[in-house]
Amino acid sequence: MIRDKLAKLVLDLANEHYGTNIISTHIDYSESEFGDFSSNIAFELSRTLKTSPREIANTLAPLIKESYIEKVEAAGSGYINITMNQNYWLEIIKGINSDYLKNNLGNNNKLQIEFISANPTGPLTLANARGGFLGDVLANIYTKCGYIVTKEYYVNDGGVQIGKLVESIKAEAGLINPENRQYSGEYIKDLVKAINKDDLNDDSKLAKTAVALLIEEIKKAVNTLGINFNVWFSEQSLIDDGSVKDVIDLLEKMQLSYEKDNATWIKSSIYGDERDRVIVKSDGSYTYLLNDIAYHVNIFNKRNFDRSIKLWGADHAGQVESLKLTIKELIPRAELDFILIQFVRLMSEGIEVKMSKRAGTYVTIDELIKNLESAVGREYASSVARWFFLSRSSDNRIDFDLTLASQQSSQNPYFYVMYSYARAHSIIGKAKENDIFSSNSIDYLNEYEINLVKTMSKLPELIKNIASDHEVHKLLFYGSEIARLFQTYYENERIINLPKEVAEKKLYFISQYILFMDQYWAILGILPVEHL
Repeated sequence: MIRDKLAKLVLDLANEHYGTNIISTHIDYSESEFGDFSSNIAFELSRTLKTSPREIANTLAPLIKESYIEKVEAAGSGYINITMNQNYWLEIIKGINSDYLKNNLGNNNKLQIEFISANPTGPLTLANARGGFLGDVLANIYTKCGYIVTKEYYVNDGGVQIGKLVESIKAEAGLINPENRQYSGEYIKDLVKAINKDDLNDDSKLAKTAVALLIEEIKKAVNTLGINFNVWFSEQSLIDDGSVKDVIDLLEKMQLSYEKDNATWIKSSIYGDERDRVIVKSDGSYTYLLNDIAYHVNIFNKRNFDRSIKLWGADHAGQVESLKLTIKELIPRAELDFILIQFVRLMSEGIEVKMSKRAGTYVTIDELIKNLESAVGREYASSVARWFFLSRSSDNRIDFDLTLASQQSSQNPYFYVMYSYARAHSIIGKAKENDIFSSNSIDYLNEYEINLVKTMSKLPELIKNIASDHEVHKLLFYGSEIARLFQTYYENERIINLPKEVAEKKLYFISQYILFMDQYWAILGILPVEHL
């Protein structure tokens, strides 16, 4: 990254000139009128040298020279501003290829990203969509960063919620007291109709059939969102193959469990938890924590993942620390991270929308997508939903603005950015009609092109940063800025009217921009639209 390169240049020069031993320094992006990059190293040195930052900056600035630097100036109270030359920006635009966003941060480590993982007890909701889109984009980002990524859906088919589903179906079928109904909605009635009547009296068969039918519907919804999981992992399989029992034995062997009140407890308080936790209840049933421990032992020990990232709903925040501490105790090498997804409200004209009949109490993914399809068209609905769900940090609640999302205009941020991409294609198309084709290179960039290239040059670093902070929403703000700059360029360039030789070089720039944006859309998991 250029900022790292400049930081080393400035740091080495300062230490050599002053005989200091500063270990690191930081280079910031700067506003164009003040240069391209800015260093505050003079402020860091002033504490050691007992000299004003301005005086140090005045001394260092003339010493900073490189072939890719046009000028260096001391500014303000002690900043050093660095302006890059034409050749540097030309090399950036020429260097854009299909590997432009790749880096080796992950060093081919195996990474599992587990997301959505909603209980198979009903349709997927808006909250599931939010976590689904975020997990999918993070998988794309980590793949670009050199990880071997597995996208996984953990099917919670081994807990008490399946028993509640069975009771709800039997209650709907009139086989037990209606008060035993835990889940409601049209989908429960559909399950009663779809399940063989004989199976309604066999809880085991009923559970397996109902879960299979719901998973089939969940997979359809996930497909609608443009998400493809590599693995669908069954919680029940951990019980059936003895993995959960193995964990109970392991905890006992490590003297990390004990019996109390006819239940089995894990001594999680001894390694940092606020209290001990029950893993086997007094009735012999397993807790979520026990099954989750077995699942993560499978992830790290049986499947040898180096790292796992979980996207959980914010309502599960209380379970995170216990699981993290336990896995760290059992598998010290394990890297286990959690991203908590806050809730979603569907809003229209400032009023919360309650349009669900099928689910009973919440809006389903299918309902949202169908609503958007009727407004913006089937080809755009999922992409629009993806854009809006990703546009806010996961740790903030989101109000999904259905009114704005339903507009197929530049007021809708998704279409605003996609229009800039489509305009780039239209320039290529119109040039072709006039027998003008792209050259193989470019030898000069005007101010509009340089402004675009400067922003384009930031994306590889942004991708790397998001792999650390998981703030995917920054990609959406970035896209809007790119679109704004391209719109300015579009309004100030009339390529078709230029001399053919000049126009051909401009088309090279446009072609490189399109290649760049193709990679941007691929990271977001959005299929770009060439003509709008």
